Amino acid sequence: IPHQKKDGTTYMDHNPSCSINLEKRLWNCKSCGNGGNEVQMIEQIFHCTSHRARKFLDMLRRGFSSEHIKEQLQDYTLTEECMRHANSIGIFDTDILTELDVMVEKVNDHFEYSIPVYYKDRVVDIRTYRPGCQPKVLSLPGAPSGLIIPYDKLTEADDRRWVILNAGEKDMMTARCLGLNAYTLTGGETSSVLNPEWFAGKKVAIWYDNDDAGRTGAAKIARQIYPYANCVRVVDKFHEAFNGTDTKEDFTDWVLHYGGTKELVVQYTNDTPDFVLDVTD
Repeated sequence: IPHQKKDGTTYMDHNPSCSINLEKRLWNCKSCGNGGNEVQMIEQIFHCTSHRARKFLDMLRRGFSSEHIKEQLQDYTLTEECMRHANSIGIFDTDILTELDVMVEKVNDHFEYSIPVYYKDRVVDIRTYRPGCQPKVLSLPGAPSGLIIPYDKLTEADDRRWVILNAGEKDMMTARCLGLNAYTLTGGETSSVLNPEWFAGKKVAIWYDNDDAGRTGAAKIARQIYPYANCVRVVDKFHEAFNGTDTKEDFTDWVLHYGGTKELVVQYTNDTPDFVLDVTD
C-alpha cells in the first residue's frame, strides 16, 4: 500500500512495518502512522468506500471455502437439456461451465446458472443467471458489487494478453468459449470494480453493450482503472453490426447473430485507440 507523509507525498515502504492485533482486530503502520480497524484496512487496500469495504468484509466472514463448491460438483451432472439451453444462449463450449464451476439446472419453466464468485479460496457471492426472468441475475444477500469473475484467473493471466471485460456473466462465458481472456464484474455494466488495482499492469479492452447504459458504464470503468492498468481501450466497433445505436444488443448477440469471431475481437481491439482520461474527469 502506498504510504503518505504529512506533506501529502506518497512513497512505498518495502520493509515490514505493520503490526496487527488479532484480538482487537486493529492494525497500525509504524512507518507512516496509519492504522484502524479491518474495514479501514480494506478501504486502504481496495481504494473503496467504507460501505463497500464493510460489505466485502461481511461476505468474507459469511462466505465459505471454495472446496464446498468442489464437493457439490462431484454429485452434479450437466443434463442434455441444460446443455442444449447453454448452447442456445452462446455457451457453445460447455467445458467453460466446468472451468468456472457453473451448475445449470432447470427450475420449473426456466433455467438457472449458478456461478460462484471466488476471492482467493473463499466464495464471496453466487450469481444466479436466470434468462427470461425478472430480475435476470441474483446475488447472495449483502454481497458487494464490483467483484471479478473469474478473479483467480485474472491474477494468473499473462499481462501481455488482452483482458476482455464484458458486461455480464453470459457475455463473459461466450467470450471464453471463443478462447478469449474474458472477465466480468458482478452487478452489471453500471458497476465500478471493488478494487481497481486488480487490473494493475493489465491491458484491458472493454466490450460493453450497444445502449446508453453500456456506453456510460464502459466510460465509467475506463476512468476508474485508467490509473492502474497498463492500457485501456473502449471497443464499440462491433456496435456497427447492429440495427441502430441503442438496440441493447450485446457481445453474445454479436457472436450468435452477426458473425462475431475471435479474429474480429483481436482486430477491433487492436484498431481501437487507447482511452485517454479527460482532464475534467
